[in-house]
Amino acid sequence: MTVSPARLLFCSCLLLRGGMEGSVMTYHCDPGKFPFPVSYRVCSADGDWSPLRLPSGRPVSRPICKDMLCPGQLQLDNGEFWPRNQWFQVGTTQSFSCQEGFSLYGSAQRNCTLSGEWTGATPICDDHGEEMIQRLLTTLLMNNIYAVI
Repeated sequence: MTVSPARLLFCSCLLLRGGMEGSVMTYHCDPGKFPFPVSYRVCSADGDWSPLRLPSGRPVSRPICKDMLCPGQLQLDNGEFWPRNQWFQVGTTQSFSCQEGFSLYGSAQRNCTLSGEWTGATPICDDHGEEMIQRLLTTLLMNNIYAVI
């Protein structure tokens, strides 16, 4: 994982000390990265910026840019997927296939984008069990073939 300092876009409260209450300081990162632990801070009435705290509550002095990640699909009933990672870096691919007798609906491959989202549609493996029975019954009825069950 690559970590770099976040870039500051706007910072009047710090520079002016006692700047306008409600002013917002925004942090930006290169594409494929996000500011951590926050993307912005707000100027309070006393001229201080809102605190920077990690999820644990520990204070930090400045945000950093972390790599954007996509969550991996961890389950595919009646199918396989690879690689089996929990998180994927931007630009990587996860592939999907179904077991024999099942059809893949959705994407066979999905790519992790700069925004941390996947391309394509969530894959599903389906055997068309009910649909196949319905087609069989329709065919039998159309051909006047009756069976006693």
